[in-house]
Amino acid sequence: MNLTKEKIDLIHILRAVVCQDDTVIGSDIDWERIWKLARTNHLETVVYRAAPEDQRARMENTYLLSVARSVRQGRLLGTIESELRDHRIAFAPQKGSILRNDYPDAIYRFMSDIDIYIRPSDREKIRTALEPANGKLRGSESGDDQFIFPANLGVEFHGRLLYRKTKNGIENYPDWSYVDTGKNRLTEEGFALNLIGHAVYDLSKGGPGIRYILDLWVYRHRHSPQPDWDLVWDKLKEDRIDQAAKNLMDLSEYLFGTGEASPVIDELAEYVLAAGLHGDPIRGAASEMARSGSKSKAICKQVFRSRTEFENRYPWVKKCPLLLPVAWIVRLFSSFRKNRSHIKSWLKNIGSTETDEINSQRERLKRFGL
Repeated sequence: MNLTKEKIDLIHILRAVVCQDDTVIGSDIDWERIWKLARTNHLETVVYRAAPEDQRARMENTYLLSVARSVRQGRLLGTIESELRDHRIAFAPQKGSILRNDYPDAIYRFMSDIDIYIRPSDREKIRTALEPANGKLRGSESGDDQFIFPANLGVEFHGRLLYRKTKNGIENYPDWSYVDTGKNRLTEEGFALNLIGHAVYDLSKGGPGIRYILDLWVYRHRHSPQPDWDLVWDKLKEDRIDQAAKNLMDLSEYLFGTGEASPVIDELAEYVLAAGLHGDPIRGAASEMARSGSKSKAICKQVFRSRTEFENRYPWVKKCPLLLPVAWIVRLFSSFRKNRSHIKSWLKNIGSTETDEINSQRERLKRFGL
């Protein structure tokens, strides 16, 4: 791998602290540079635990805030689950809410938000159920609702679970068959598919970051019980994201286990470590255009989403499909009002990306299996 020394050092730290193998952390680490790299990937708690005592002073405040946040998130999840059960609303926690219990210490797995899978038809009931917990609706996107709770904790309720490859790229879609409604938990196959599919989705855009690759290793080696992997891979193949998924799983074994190198894995390692947790926005814009075919098509894809997405966002579209053009306009104005700076930045990146960059990104994604 042609990685910088601090990136290799970060991999060694993750192996030693999270994977707990026999990796030795070097004595010549530039902790200031490692700390900056950790902060862009939300791996501060891991690096803090690995750092020598004389280096921890600069990290301690961030570490303690992360610990407090983790404790509050755990309590909030318990409160939300209780309220949803009381209102007889089916749900299933996703990603870090479950996976962090498989890390040696839950605080190693930073969660920016709590992610919960729900039926889009239950959105109004959920808003009522969360009133006692002081949840404030921050915004909606398709079948997803974003709430803010006291202490600035975010919770996202997702109406979509799985990912598949379409002519326009990677899109997600609902499938309630992967939920154990008796336990309000994803089945093991559903959890694996959501975790792997989410990493593939991020790869198709501007990411993923190194922590998502670590998640894949932790799930494969620390989570119990394991899914029926034959069923998982059959589904990934059916949805045409199996090659990209295999490459990401192979990368996790290469970086954190005993996997072997290959030209694609080496390139993928550099790609993942070239940006932070959510990837690079400029690279993400190039990916959008590479998948869509042109700048204009990339913009149209963002405005004219699928009918299913608009039906999830606006129930009145499902009742009267002729109102779909009205939904386009409503969403356009709503999105620009709430996310003006983000949209302007995205359009700027779209406009400044050269054709050669788009073609290069298209070929790169193909090598990665997309």
